[in-house]
Amino acid sequence: PCVLEFGNQTTRGGFAGEDTPDLMDASTMGLLEATEDTPRRLFELNPHVMPQYDDFSVVRPLKNNMFLDTDLAEPYLNYFVKDRLCAEFENTPMFLVEPAIHNKEHRVNMTQMMFEKFQVPSLFFHKAPLLALYVFSGENAMIVDVGANTTYATPIVEGFISSKGVMKADFGGENLTNDLAL
Repeated sequence: PCVLEFGNQTTRGGFAGEDTPDLMDASTMGLLEATEDTPRRLFELNPHVMPQYDDFSVVRPLKNNMFLDTDLAEPYLNYFVKDRLCAEFENTPMFLVEPAIHNKEHRVNMTQMMFEKFQVPSLFFHKAPLLALYVFSGENAMIVDVGANTTYATPIVEGFISSKGVMKADFGGENLTNDLAL
């Protein structure tokens, strides 16, 4: 299976059985809008060389681990899985890592896209805090996950996430870096 974890700053991906992700790419992409001759296209952004096109923009398809623009989700996944991981959707089961608090509508949309557009053979979602706990073979813990723009504190009791105790703050490492740089 292909394992994918989407983040505000980076997207991580690889294959089950590996110790670390094979790929960690920036979630910021370049976008060329469709013209008469070419379709809308996402590409890896080199911050040192910015294209000078009228129809070019810098985009972040993700915010808080959810796709902001569902029109960008398909080309983003195509780029990441096909171009960067060199995997074929039709032959590769997908394992998606999600945060402790997740939007059910997003999960439904993602499931629909994976099966209908990409025709994946199977799809599985798992919560990131539980995966972190499995590393330590424990049943009870408080998992604190600090991302680029969000921080989650997730209590896990006897191997289950205590949903009422999950706390989310829209503050993360990127905010801290910006505040310290002043």
